[in-house]
Amino acid sequence: MATNQKFLQDYTKHVKSTSTKQSRKFKDIDLNFIKNFFVVLIVFLLTTSYSALAKKEEKKDCTYCNKYEKLKDWPLEERPEAFIYEEIDYPEGMFLPTSVTSKARQGEAGGKVYKRFVKGKGTLNKYQHLMNFDYSDHLYISELNVEDKSQLKEFVKDCDIVVHGGTPFQLDFKDAKTELFDPTIKGTENFLEVISETPTVEKVVLIASVAAWNTNFPLPAGGKSPNDKFSENDAPFISEESHPYAQAKFIANQTVNDYIKKHPNLDFEITSVSPVMVMGKSLSNREDSTSTGLQFLFKNKIAPNPFIQMFYDNDVDFAIVNVKDVAEGVYKAATIPGLHGKNYLLSGESYPVSDVSSMLNNLPPKHAAKVIYQNKLAERELGLPFQSVKKTLNQFSN
Repeated sequence: MATNQKFLQDYTKHVKSTSTKQSRKFKDIDLNFIKNFFVVLIVFLLTTSYSALAKKEEKKDCTYCNKYEKLKDWPLEERPEAFIYEEIDYPEGMFLPTSVTSKARQGEAGGKVYKRFVKGKGTLNKYQHLMNFDYSDHLYISELNVEDKSQLKEFVKDCDIVVHGGTPFQLDFKDAKTELFDPTIKGTENFLEVISETPTVEKVVLIASVAAWNTNFPLPAGGKSPNDKFSENDAPFISEESHPYAQAKFIANQTVNDYIKKHPNLDFEITSVSPVMVMGKSLSNREDSTSTGLQFLFKNKIAPNPFIQMFYDNDVDFAIVNVKDVAEGVYKAATIPGLHGKNYLLSGESYPVSDVSSMLNNLPPKHAAKVIYQNKLAERELGLPFQSVKKTLNQFSN
């Protein structure tokens, strides 16, 4: 009993002692918290007051600000063309919530809208899907007429590298001259002339085509059988019976070759890449590109015209390259020095169109893969490990 009483006394003293220490500790914490709170509050009030004063004294530097309280009050007839904002079609996803929802973020979004959609207005709506990509804040889109040298000069101003796509990839057209030949051939000539007058440019990459080597593609070049190999050492082949798109690509490539021969002492390098049939999964959800459309047709064995029906009737072999490999090839051609005057074939394996259809439906091919268009030069000098066609077509379907 005495032991228990002593235990209780000792325990009580311990509790009182601990309680007193904790009480002092909490008092110290409360005091520190109150001090810090008031410091933060004072800083906040001073900052807010200074910000309000700065805003009050800030001089408005826009044209309409000093006349109108809001942009919508600015009469249309008094506005520059770029500020007729009713015509903006805001890109889907532009203002999606993100981890950063500050005014700075909103300002960046507004800047994007102005640069790409107010300045260019409705003509740029077809590029809206590009706004959803990573690093799209580094992308500036400007529609221009490649036959107008003054526009081209402004476009390439201060550029180090220029990548020229050259031709719209379209199989249907109304006027081959205005829709294919003029922008491809004359556009290439103008680009080279303008770039030669732009001292900052160090590298030009031309995205040519397998048609620069063989306008009969996917059929064999003249004098070759379907199984004959084709490389950069073979003589380019053109036929007047080939599709105008292919002829335009061929002539544009010859234009580049002639330009290089006539100007042996250029201050910049010119390198070309010539992809075969480009396939694979698109980065966006758009399905209206010619390449995506062809994959849809082949997958479902649809022939909207006699040209496509001919592929099915003859089970034509298609040499295919993954779109990612083409992008990598363009990048390597642009950044590796010492490739002046080269034109690289970018190609994976070849399969009959029946196998292409099967693989687009995740079925195995019936024939063994062939490499008709040789890719050894691109593998060696550009460091490209080309993806298999089976993987490429499966990616499109999945």
